Formats: sequence, structure tokens, C-alpha cells
Amino acid sequence: TKEGDSNGLTTFIGIVVMVTNLINSGIMGYFTMIGFPYFQLTLKNISGRFTFSNTCNNRKGLSAIQALKSWDISKEVKHRVWQAFWNGILLQKCGDDVCERLITLQKATVDSGLEQIENHWSGERIPQVANNRPVLAIPVCTSSAINKTL
Repeated sequence: TKEGDSNGLTTFIGIVVMVTNLINSGIMGYFTMIGFPYFQLTLKNISGRFTFSNTCNNRKGLSAIQALKSWDISKEVKHRVWQAFWNGILLQKCGDDVCERLITLQKATVDSGLEQIENHWSGERIPQVANNRPVLAIPVCTSSAINKTL
């Protein structure tokens, strides 16, 4: 009869809608979870992928080919080794004044940009400009202070 056919069709459409809804919920859940760093790290570890970064242009999660194309090796070594080393020495082995000054200078670099800082120091080479600038008493972390704490 017609009622039996329409009831079967309704059941079939209901099952299709339910399965589609479950698939959609799974996909939405996956894309929500992929936004969390812990989940990204877990997927990366499960798949065994390596990711690379470029400290010059602050890009992360690159493939080896993408990263190596744009790497400037001397800058990468400077960023990854020397800056980390000196930051560690200055922040751990010197006084609070030095730490505050380092953090202030790093923040100024981020806020103003390297070009602004280079312009400032190029002005120091001009005697008239250098004489007009106020002199700041900047605490210095001497090598003897570092050697004593090491």
C-alpha cells in the first residue's frame, strides 16, 4: 500500500539524514580539535612528520623543501644559537636591571622595527645628533660578573 511505501521512504531518508549528520559532526569535531596545539603535536607524532621553521620571517610548520628554499644560514645560526645563548646569559646571570633593559630593547625592536633602530644608531655617528641626545645610565653586565656566576 501507499502508506507502507511512504513509511519505508521516510525511514530511509531519516537514516540518510542521521548518517550525514554524524559524518558532519565528526568533520566539525576534527577541524575544531586541529586548532589546538596539543592535537596538532599528537597528529604530527603519530604520522612521524618533521616540521621546520624559518626564524628570519617567523614562519613555522614548514616542510623541509619550503624551509630550506628561504633559509639564510648565517641569520638562522645567529637567531637559534647566539641570540639564545646571550639571552640566557644576560637573563640568568646578570642583575634585574640588565634583564629589564634587555626585555625593553627586545620589545622596542618588535614595536619599532629594525630599520628604526638602525636609523637611530646611524644618527649616533653624527656628533651634533649624538650631543643632543640624552645619555642613559645603562647597567652593564661585565665579563667578571658572568665568570663569577658561572
